[in-house]
Amino acid sequence: MAGALRYYLRLYQMFVTTSIIEMMSFRVHYIMATTIQLIYVGTTIAGIKIIYRYVEHIGVWSEHEFLFFTSFILTVRLLHDAVMTRNYWEFSEYIVKGTLDFHLLKPAITPFSVFFRFVRPPMFFMVPVCFILLLYYAHALGFTLVQMAMLPIFVGISFALLASVSILLCCGMFWVYRGYGLNFIRLQCNEISTWPDFIFTGAVRNFFTFVFPLLLIGSAPTRFLLDHADHMLLLVMVCSLIANVILISLLWNKGVRQYESASS
Repeated sequence: MAGALRYYLRLYQMFVTTSIIEMMSFRVHYIMATTIQLIYVGTTIAGIKIIYRYVEHIGVWSEHEFLFFTSFILTVRLLHDAVMTRNYWEFSEYIVKGTLDFHLLKPAITPFSVFFRFVRPPMFFMVPVCFILLLYYAHALGFTLVQMAMLPIFVGISFALLASVSILLCCGMFWVYRGYGLNFIRLQCNEISTWPDFIFTGAVRNFFTFVFPLLLIGSAPTRFLLDHADHMLLLVMVCSLIANVILISLLWNKGVRQYESASS
């Protein structure tokens, strides 16, 4: 087990290194991409502050509570964009061009070499920025050291849930001609996770909480950290992550069996 872990850590280090070398070959693009992300984060926070000039609460949350939620979801989303997003688009090309064959033959778990092959360095730069914002608003809300220590754990769980939902959608690419449509559906679905769950009601809220658990990504950890008594959504979140991993395994294996390779 330890040997396998070291192997995959070295492999991922190589993936990150090659992605950085590729990005630094186009430095202007790197600078522009980083600047765009800074503007995105800045305008998101500024927009919420402007709204709170005219209202005291949005739903049940005060300004600092909503900004804490926003900082949390920004951290998770940018981490996901840094580590995973490019690979979803590449995966659709692997299937169309038949180059998935090369990944199937590599001495590594295929989903790992497919979905972790490329990273986006500008996003990595923004993750610490958003996490500092998260710590700032946690401090403003009077979080204890224990609550502060739980933040990286919850960011990791939320990242894993977001990634599992995205990979689950990408598994559908085995049965479509091109995965562009599914990728755009994935982008739109991921936007739902940026909203707190209380803005939805009825069947829509239940669907995106218990069936397609996008609302849990930000709302479940935030609710638990703001009110320790509100822990049920966190349990649902962990169960949803386990269920998604099982579904991904089943769909991936079925998709690979039906995949028509370039040599077919």
